[in-house]
Order: sequence, then C-alpha cells, then structure tokens
Amino acid sequence: MQRFPSLVGVLVFLILTACAAPPPREYVDASDPAVMARIKQELRTHPEINVQYLDLNVDAGTVTVSGIVDSPQTREQIRRLVGKVAGVQQVIVNVLIRE
Repeated sequence: MQRFPSLVGVLVFLILTACAAPPPREYVDASDPAVMARIKQELRTHPEINVQYLDLNVDAGTVTVSGIVDSPQTREQIRRLVGKVAGVQQVIVNVLIRE
C-alpha cells in the first residue's frame, strides 16, 4: 500500500515538469544594421581574413558578400563565419579569388 502514494508522487512530478514552460529565449535583434554589426565583429576576430576588399550587404537576413579574397579556403571560411552569426538566414558569397 505504501508503493501507491510514492508512485502517484512520481507521476505528479513527471506531469508537472512536462507541462512547465520552456526557459525564455534570449532576444536577438534581427534588424539589418544589428546583423551587419555582428558580422563585422565576427570578421574582425579573424585577422587572417583581409576585409579591405570586401563589401557586405544585409537584406532581411540574407547576407551578400562581394569583393576579392586570397583563396578558395578564405571564401569558404567567410561563408561559414557569416552563416553562424545570429540573424543570418542565407549567405551569398560572390567573390573573386586573387591569383
């Protein structure tokens, strides 16, 4: 008979924790200027990427990177870095590779 109350307690606990609201998500500003600022900050942390000849454009979460890069590896690194920035939905890398 003692098993029944403890089983009920476990069931009540499981039901209450399953119905609990998820933790609040942190607000991320997805406006174009905010996304642009985060992208520039991310690229600044990688001095091996020469941003002098790059142009960035953000439009509703779509980022277009244009310009000249040193290698195909740099192009892919830029694609990867920009793609992980909060607020970026799509990355278009339209660059020339310097010979």
